[in-house]
Amino acid sequence: MQDAKALNAMTSADLQKQPVDFHVSPTANTTHFVAMGRYLNDDGVVLNVTGYQNVYGITYESVKTDVGSTMFFERSANASMVESDHPEVVNANDELSTIKFHNAKATMNSQNMKVSAVFKNDTATPVPLTDATYDETLDILTFKQSATEGVIYLPDLVSLTMTPAA
Repeated sequence: MQDAKALNAMTSADLQKQPVDFHVSPTANTTHFVAMGRYLNDDGVVLNVTGYQNVYGITYESVKTDVGSTMFFERSANASMVESDHPEVVNANDELSTIKFHNAKATMNSQNMKVSAVFKNDTATPVPLTDATYDETLDILTFKQSATEGVIYLPDLVSLTMTPAA
């Protein structure tokens, strides 16, 4: 999701120059809080999208008895034919900006959280990122990637894990 007004975007090409935001609204099953979705990014121009788009399955889960959660990112289509500065990145919409977790109190995420990422180049070593902050008034936990920490490219991302900051 992108806020075209806040980004001052007038066209879809303008939006493609900006990193993407995700909003997560988990629901409860018997044992977990869960959410899942699909995200597709292509350039909006090519007609044969094979090799020119990234399609991600995004899954969120948190055991009801634990505080903390994990989001998993799995690609089912790769932009392997795209020529860019970073492999398999179509445009800036393959970069992560922000994740907002709505209804955080009801899903045991109503506190600041440490966030770590696992990347495809080293799945054994989680990388600490900027902390996610909880807004009690809005009941939203927000992770915003810090510009000083560099870009998170979605094709490289395996998972994001949140654990209590305190």
